[in-house]
Formats: sequence, C-alpha cells, structure tokens
Amino acid sequence: MDTQPPPIDDAQATLRRQRLVWLWALATPLLIGATWPLWCGRTALPSIPALSLLTPAPMFAEYVLLGAVAWGTLCVVRGKQAAGLAYGCVGLAGLMLFDQLRWQPWAYHLLVMGSVLLLSPPWLAVALLRVLAVSVYLYSAIAKLDFAFASTLGRQMLEAAAGLVGLEIAGWPRWLLLSLALAMPVAEAVAGLLLAWRRTRTAGLLLAIFMHLSAFVALGPLGLNHRPGVLLWNLVFPAHLWLLFGPIKSAAGESLPAEPSTAVAPRWSAKVAIAIVGFAVMGPLTRPLGVWDRWPSWGLYAPGGERTEVLVRASVLERLPDTLRADEVDESSGDAGWRRLRLDEWSLDQSLAPLYPQRRTTLAIVRELDRAALLGGALRVELLSAADRFSGERSSESLHGIAEVEEYARRYWLNTRTRTLPSPARR
Repeated sequence: MDTQPPPIDDAQATLRRQRLVWLWALATPLLIGATWPLWCGRTALPSIPALSLLTPAPMFAEYVLLGAVAWGTLCVVRGKQAAGLAYGCVGLAGLMLFDQLRWQPWAYHLLVMGSVLLLSPPWLAVALLRVLAVSVYLYSAIAKLDFAFASTLGRQMLEAAAGLVGLEIAGWPRWLLLSLALAMPVAEAVAGLLLAWRRTRTAGLLLAIFMHLSAFVALGPLGLNHRPGVLLWNLVFPAHLWLLFGPIKSAAGESLPAEPSTAVAPRWSAKVAIAIVGFAVMGPLTRPLGVWDRWPSWGLYAPGGERTEVLVRASVLERLPDTLRADEVDESSGDAGWRRLRLDEWSLDQSLAPLYPQRRTTLAIVRELDRAALLGGALRVELLSAADRFSGERSSESLHGIAEVEEYARRYWLNTRTRTLPSPARR
C-alpha cells in the first residue's frame, strides 16, 4: 500500500483531533443557543431556504434537524465521536439549507471543521484544519485592508479599546487614526503567515490569541456591546487554534514528539475532506466574480462589501411588522417622504445575529415584506457597490417598486423567496 508522511506525529494528531471534537461538541450548542431565535423559527424575520424546493417544507423538519445536532453532541459526550459528528454535521447542514440567514461565519466554520474531523484520519484532519485556519486570517485581513474599514468599524474598535484605558483619541490626526485602524488587519495577516511556518508558529499563535482577546474586549459589554454569539466565537476560534498549533500533552502529562512518521494514503472519505477544504480555501478567490459570498470568504468585520438599502414611503410604515423600525432620510437629497428600513437592527433584535450581508437575502426579505404589506410602488431599493479600497466611494443603482425588485432577483441561482412571515410579526 502506498504511504506518505503526515505533517505531524500520529499519536499527537490523535490527541489533537479528539480534543477538537470535544470543542466542536461544546461550541456548536453554545453558539446555536446564543442565537436561538435564528434556529428555532421563533423570529419575525422570514427564513430564506437555499433552494426553492424547500420553501413549502414544514417547520417540523427543522425541529428534527435540531434534534440531530443535539443528539450528535450527546453522542460525543458518550464517547461515540464518529456518530456524534455525523449526526451533528447532517443536522447543521440541513438547518443551514433551510435558511441562508443561518450562514453565520461560525456555523460555516463548524460545519467544515466537523466534516473534516469526521472524514479524515487524525493527522490529515489536523493538517487540513491548519490550512483552513491560515486562510481565514489571510482572507479576513485582505477584506479589511481598505478605507471603509479604517474609517468606520476599525476606528470604532480603536475608540472602544482606547476608552477602556482612559484615552481620548477623537482629536488625534486623521492619518494616525487610519494607520492604527489598518494595523489590525496587517497584524491579522502577519498572524496567518506566522502560523503557516513551523518555526514561527508559536509567535503566530500568541499574536492570534492576543488579537481575539482584544476583539472580545473591544466588542464586549465594556466596548461596542456586540451580541453574545460574536463574543463567543472570539473565544472558540482561539481555543481551536491552540488545539491545532499549541503544545499538546498526553493524558499522563508527557509531551509528545512532533517528528513526522508515515501513514497510509487517504481513503475515499479523506479525499472528500480534502475537497471540502479545497473549496473552502480556494472558493473565496471567486468572490470578486460574485460566486462566493462575503462571509464564507471570511470578509469578517469588513464594511467595504456591497450594501443594499431598503426605503419605503412613510404612508406604508403601518403595514410593516411592529418590530421593524425605520429612519428618516435627508429630505434635502430629494428623499422627502421616504423612510430607510433598519434591517440590520431588525435581525439583531429578532435573531440575536447579524443579517447575512448578501444582496439576494435582502431582496428575499423585501419580496416577503411586499407580499405581506402590498408595498407596490411605495418601495425603493438602493444597490450600493463594494467600496473603493482607497477612497471608500461606491456606485449606486436604484430599483423602483416591487416589479423591478422581482426582475433583479431572477439573476441569482440561489433561492430569493422566503417561507411565510410568522404571524406574530404582523400588525
């Protein structure tokens, strides 16, 4: 039988894999619990299946899938790791197919991680997850290396962190604030590169953990006060990094060698795992072509992507859900009588999770709002392009009325229709 050298020692890889499975079984229910309304269907937000054939499916099917995830985590606790991962990954994948709003970065990563742990021998699982982790940092850094991040969220995170130590940075020179904000994605890229090389992994690991803990503080209750799901993920991800790259000891407390040994060539299931990680790592390269979405491309905390703003006439606001609020717009710009719907805030309030940032999901919500409220010509959708990396400027296009929205939505190959808006959301 053909052999090839695995990247790490088999015994060490087995320990790493075992502990990664435990982390998966702990993190999955915790993060689903932190965003529970998104997964149990008890939210005013309509669900958007990935495929149109799933739109008439009953809610009972999703409860079965939730049960599969719960049973999977229980199986891991009982020591049946393979069965637990199988149940959990099938359940999580099914739940994500039933609603694109569930394609949160952490859910996507846990699905890929669980699949790799299930399908691969330990040494290959560790190697593949290391490659994936490095790609996350590099893609995330590239997505934030722009004027939009430096002048908005990057500056907000800086101000939050500075405020915690009593610094007032509002009066600092603009060039300095932009530079400090851009230092964050630069550090992210450096961490990814350091993790890619054996001799520099310890430095990369420490830098990455420091960045996540800093983000946890800046985004936490003392800073920008983001939702629990975001904060939990900034603890889970560095924990998984430690299990992948950090020192590992046996149950007896002895350090294990890290010298390579030999192992059999990958089985068919391992080849599937390689393909999964290959798609996850290479797929983001197609994002500029509109093939891969922003979050699966690890465009995290990156405000420079495309934006979709929804405006309605003030006269139809009473037809919309009570929980959906709207802002007045600047009437000097010719928008008198229009109100901008706060869909991002609606998602955070209703599902405890940020709104999936793709245009097609926003258009799907617009189509459902029109179906429930008969907005007709009292609707306008502003399509803003991705921001220019150096100036932050965007081009825009307007869709007037539901007919133009319907026509535009036909260009997507994924579904842009929702299941029925829950009755409690209506007036």
